[in-house]
Amino acid sequence: MRKLVVFLLTLMSIAWGAPSPARGQPAQGTAAAPSRTAILGFTASLTGNVNVESTRQTNGIRMWVDDVNKAGGIRLADGSAVALDIRFYDDESNKDRVQQLYTRLINEDKADFLISPYSSGLTDAAAVIAEQYGRVMITTGASSDSTHEKGYTLAFMTYTPASRYLAGAFDLLASLDASAKKVAIVHERDKFSTDVATAARDYGASKGYEVVLFEGYATGTTDFAPFINRMPGDVDAIMGGGHFADSSTFARQLSEKGIRAKFIALLVAPPEPRFGELGGAALGVIGPSQWEPGVRYSAEAARAANLAWYGPPVSDFVARYTARFGDTPSYHSAGGYAAGLVLEQAIARAGSLDTAKVKAALDGTDMLTFFGHTKYDTSAKRHGRQIGHEMVYIQWQKDEQGKLVKRVVWPEDARAAEPLYPARAQAGAGVNQLLTSVVDGLMLGFVYGIAAMGMTLIWGIMRVINLSHGAIIALGMFASYFLFTHLGLNPYVGLLAVAGAGLLLGLLIYPVAVHRVIHAPHHLTTLLATFAVNMIFIGLGTAFLTTTPRNIDYSLGTARLGPVALPGTRLMAALMAVLVASALTLFLRRTRLGMAIRAVASNRASAELMGIPSSRVLGLSFGLGTMLAAVAGGLIATFFPFTILSGESYQLKSFVIGVLGGLGNPIGALAGGLLLGMLEGLIPIFLPVSWVPVVEFALFVLVLLVRPSGLFGART
Repeated sequence: MRKLVVFLLTLMSIAWGAPSPARGQPAQGTAAAPSRTAILGFTASLTGNVNVESTRQTNGIRMWVDDVNKAGGIRLADGSAVALDIRFYDDESNKDRVQQLYTRLINEDKADFLISPYSSGLTDAAAVIAEQYGRVMITTGASSDSTHEKGYTLAFMTYTPASRYLAGAFDLLASLDASAKKVAIVHERDKFSTDVATAARDYGASKGYEVVLFEGYATGTTDFAPFINRMPGDVDAIMGGGHFADSSTFARQLSEKGIRAKFIALLVAPPEPRFGELGGAALGVIGPSQWEPGVRYSAEAARAANLAWYGPPVSDFVARYTARFGDTPSYHSAGGYAAGLVLEQAIARAGSLDTAKVKAALDGTDMLTFFGHTKYDTSAKRHGRQIGHEMVYIQWQKDEQGKLVKRVVWPEDARAAEPLYPARAQAGAGVNQLLTSVVDGLMLGFVYGIAAMGMTLIWGIMRVINLSHGAIIALGMFASYFLFTHLGLNPYVGLLAVAGAGLLLGLLIYPVAVHRVIHAPHHLTTLLATFAVNMIFIGLGTAFLTTTPRNIDYSLGTARLGPVALPGTRLMAALMAVLVASALTLFLRRTRLGMAIRAVASNRASAELMGIPSSRVLGLSFGLGTMLAAVAGGLIATFFPFTILSGESYQLKSFVIGVLGGLGNPIGALAGGLLLGMLEGLIPIFLPVSWVPVVEFALFVLVLLVRPSGLFGART
């Protein structure tokens, strides 16, 4: 009997000391109820510019937590089992908010362990807090090398580092075409993308490539024409991008402008299943991926490499994720789950929730999971940096039925299909950069002019600076978007409804916020009133519409003017802008109501003596101004992605245009818009794109000093 007891105790100790069963394989028997719960804290970008990627990462984390808890928790050395509970908050893709929330997770929610937010910039902000408060943090969705070069000891990277992100793209290009040497790199100016692009530039140079363009763009950029126009016509390869929204827009605009580079490799977006919705713009585009559903990591591969295997098989993870979320997992989803597996095995091997013991277990991690090889640098210089995991590269191709699919094309031992090369039908012939830039700028300038026309009309008639102008432009974008996506209304036909809604909105704002203060002795009163309206719209928009980028997926193809490609949506927007400006001019000069508006603007007291109801005329004028702003937003939404915050940049441009064209001169506003658009097209040919706002506002100040009435005079 005594031998039997000893035998049973031995078996139990082995079971408790071993890692948990593979997540995709059900545990045998009934698991003991966990004796305690560990709190896992993280933030997620439920809103903001990295919402798509972050949501997928969060899905992976939640699925892992559920799997652990269904299996009875994580077994510790003392025989107890630990269940997991998660606490997470929306960081809104904001660094400052990340640090506040991670401090809250530790101090108020008592998080035992942390997982990073999505993106290198946000993770870098969170790593400071984790180190300060002594919490282990598994980073996923983050690849910046520099985070692990600051002496931190508690952050452990899941992804391949940024320094190796695009190196394989150069290796793939070299294997396809030894004569291709000219590369343009255009990247988002955030931490992750800058680290990747800088490392890629240096790696490419070391391999004999000529980087003919290396330039960054601000986060949230939606117009890539200035960068595309700077690319030499004989460029062989285009690399760069940033995150899903901007990389997708970049790819779309490369296609619209007829850029036929032989090789295109962009960050983050191409591995996402949604990237295929771009249609022809996605064809041939390559993307580095941390993981793909077709990878061949397995327990057998682990044994062959003399590595420990941990977690579910690839096929099991893919099948269960797809069944649960109704979508094929991306590498962001897999990375979230894999980060959990890394932490789970470390806790199991440490046999404790003690931070020092779990850290020691992570330092010794050397294993294979469905996500790939995981091993960490334990040196003081780069502690926690991933040194085991490697990238794969996918390309969007057409299958036998002509359907767009993504396939692994590199490295060679993981290749599922031969690369499509050249990526486009032919290598691009050179275009006249000057002509292309001028035409692009003029088409955009028409829309700028309509946006500014609404602001300058209100000023010219009422002497009110409408600081809710930008928010109304953004609301026009969303109105057009919802009419298109939910009612299937052609966005140009929908402009009639957008215009009507903009007019009604202005007629509502005027009596509520403007009428009572329009006679105040100082312009600051109306300025503050419209600013309050702006903040209300932004707050409500952020709450109900979020700050996740949207776009109207509508195309009119591309027309050509000699060597210049004219995207159909931009050409149509320019034509619509001309029609709107012409209609406004005829209304103001040829109709009784228009003449009444001009009379009130010229001399309100005299107009009232003539029987013109000035209060009603002023209300209508404000409504016309908001109508023009909403129409401008509806036009812009047909070719640029947008959020509720997008209108602010157009409001700033409207100030510049108003000064150029003459505040109070609607037709001058259109001319000022064309001038500003042409400047934005021409400046990047001679200077980096980052100089565009510098030149614009320098011109703004110069005109104010030399000709305060504007280049075209202030009149209505």
